[in-house]
Amino acid sequence: MNSIKVEDQRKAEPITDNTPKRNIGEDERLQFKVVGMKPRPTPPPEDTPDPSRAWADFRALELAWLHELAEHPHVQEVMNIPGDEPIFVLRSQDINAPETVDGWIAVAGRMINQSKFNSAVKRYKEMLEWQNVQPTRAKIPD
Repeated sequence: MNSIKVEDQRKAEPITDNTPKRNIGEDERLQFKVVGMKPRPTPPPEDTPDPSRAWADFRALELAWLHELAEHPHVQEVMNIPGDEPIFVLRSQDINAPETVDGWIAVAGRMINQSKFNSAVKRYKEMLEWQNVQPTRAKIPD
């Protein structure tokens, strides 16, 4: 996310050609909503010296995590997508994701602006690279 102060950002735009697409207030709200999430706690290993204590600590951490998760908005709210509008998310671990994105590029590529096209091509390549680097994590969706 952009961490440049508003007045500094105006100075940086001509140098970087990185003109914001929306006003800074929206970016800050988006950053606050997304950055606040923590990963789910992991259970203690089987060889933990004090398993009952470790599991009690894990359950407390997981409960706190669940409460925090409930307080954070859904991806649709963060991206200003109406709650009644269905969305579809593809993850790189889905073995079919790169091919699906490639198909979308083939169909939508003629109709979208160059920036969105370039972004989709970049994401397609990143997905392929991720699957090549981590082949054991790429799988048929559950």
